[in-house]
Amino acid sequence: MPRLPRRESDEHCAFLQGPHCRQGQREFANFVSIARGSLAELETLLSLGERLGYFTAEQTAPCLSLADEVGRLTTRLLQALRNP
Repeated sequence: MPRLPRRESDEHCAFLQGPHCRQGQREFANFVSIARGSLAELETLLSLGERLGYFTAEQTAPCLSLADEVGRLTTRLLQALRNP
């Protein structure tokens, strides 16, 4: 897999960890919301890469499956933060 999607996914994890340690719940919810947008961007880049022939469906399927799972988890986390 090329470096760009992997690097972006690493940033997604680091992005979620930092603010939680030093911000309040409302600010953390905002960071989670932004991270969800970054995840959607990663999914778009993977799909685009597949359409342009950089990846095969077999290569993107596991990544998109994990992205879907992370998307569900971050959605639930965001709901929990907004409705304590």
